[in-house]
Amino acid sequence: MKPDGPRPLTIEQRVTGETARVWHVVIVAGEITYHDGPALNPTVTLSASRSTISAIRSGEKSAQRAFLDGDLKVGGDITMLLAATPNLEAAQKSSEVH
Repeated sequence: MKPDGPRPLTIEQRVTGETARVWHVVIVAGEITYHDGPALNPTVTLSASRSTISAIRSGEKSAQRAFLDGDLKVGGDITMLLAATPNLEAAQKSSEVH
């Protein structure tokens, strides 16, 4: 039995602290859409402070270092997240920190 199509990857990003905010992106067959608010069933959740997110985006700190330091919390299906890395890198270059 063939699958119905590519499995979507839904990444929920949570900014913690005083300026808390939640949004999510959905990636299906290379198409990326952005949505304000939490996802109904996120594949992966990422949670960090605004300063940690800014440090990762600027290259001041790697996501791996932030994770190991406990500044970035990651949950869900990490294997799907790793498989989508090329699409995420392209999306990062074309977006701004929310």
